[in-house]
Formats: sequence, structure tokens, C-alpha cells
Amino acid sequence: MNCLNAKTLSCNQAITESNADGINNASSYCGIKNTAGSLNGFAGRGKEKVYQFSINQTQTVKVDLTGMSSGSDFDLYILSDCDPDKCVASSFNAGTQNETVSPLLSPGVYYAVVESYYDKVGSYTIKASCTAGGGTIPRPRIVMSAGLVSETGQGEISYCDSNFKNMAAMEFSVRSTIQVY
Repeated sequence: MNCLNAKTLSCNQAITESNADGINNASSYCGIKNTAGSLNGFAGRGKEKVYQFSINQTQTVKVDLTGMSSGSDFDLYILSDCDPDKCVASSFNAGTQNETVSPLLSPGVYYAVVESYYDKVGSYTIKASCTAGGGTIPRPRIVMSAGLVSETGQGEISYCDSNFKNMAAMEFSVRSTIQVY
């Protein structure tokens, strides 16, 4: 699953959009596989959209998926990590029925995934209702010191850390000290 383009889902603010520009990166959730000819509510083969939200205190977070357009069929999964098998809650009603989950969550970052059933495309509204200590995902900020810089002001700066591979956005700045030799 790719969470690099996950949209921020701020507490108590609804987002209305379509899955038309979604991507099918995952076809199974919660450890249950969807195989040809086997239909179940835990998996879909359509386009998904990924949202991320954070909470600062243990609380029940209600996530609603409503207003689905005619002919669409979406499922809702709440993940504790950017991994389709890290489910903490799911809802998989048929057709355009609303999907609602209300898990008790500890402080941290979570992902809400709207998964379409097979090739269904349509619009919907998603909202996370947080009762206390809700927030948005802070953008990690990394400050790097420059390496050796020559008289011309030219130098080499490189940074790589695989711990940030699943972060949605990062902000970099360089703190440079020029030393003339």
C-alpha cells in the first residue's frame, strides 16, 4: 500500500471527493485475501483512496463514509499503520449504504482507506469525528548540516533515511557553515 499521497483528514472536517483518480495498490485487508470467484467484504479489487489522521489522546474516533453516488460501492478500513493487514476497524456494507466505524484509538497516526468494490467509481464524503485531542499530521522537519564546502561555495549534501519512506510530506532545510581552506 502506498501512503505517500495520503490526504490529511482533519478531525471534524468532512471531505467530499471521488475515487476516479484512486489507485489499486491493495486488494486485501485485515489478513483476508480476495481470490477470483470468492466475494467477501474484506477485500476489493478497485481503486482506493488513503487518508491519514492523528490523535493526541486515547479516544473513540467515529469515521463516517456517506453520500455515495448511485452505482458506487465502497468499503471503509481504519489502519494503525500503512499496511492493509493492520486493521483496527472496518465496515463493508453493500452498495451505497453508509459505512461507519467507531474504534477506540490510542494516540498516534492512523490511515482511513476508502476501497471500491471491483471497478466501481463514484463520489463520497468522509469525516473523522474526534471528541478530544484531535489533530492533523505534523510535517516532519529535518535540519541537515552541510558537509565540507570549498572556497567557491560548492559542496555536497546528501541525506537518506529509510525510516521516512511512508511519510506523506517532508520539509528539509540546510544549515551551512562555510569554511575556507
